Amino acid sequence: MRIILTLAIEAIIFRLFGFRNKKSWIAFLIINLITQGALNIWLNGFAPLASYLVFTLIFGEILVFIAEIIAFSALIKEHRRWRILLYVITANLLSLFAGGYMITVLPI
Repeated sequence: MRIILTLAIEAIIFRLFGFRNKKSWIAFLIINLITQGALNIWLNGFAPLASYLVFTLIFGEILVFIAEIIAFSALIKEHRRWRILLYVITANLLSLFAGGYMITVLPI
């Protein structure tokens, strides 16, 4: 459920940032499935203490930010790097806030 919500949030933002090419969308899907899948596997390895899990999520999202900046910059050529960087930061901040909220209210 977390991955689907994250993909939905980030896909809407991806579209709003003007990414329309099929190659860009394929890269978006592959990159996000890998990074968000790895993040969720990593999060599931921790004990369900909500307050500490939020810190784990924040640290994991920092790693996702770095990985996605590198991957999106290398694979997507539709727009300039500054737009790609802004997209990655915006999308991941919104999904971080949504994920942080979901950790506190949904079962793990």
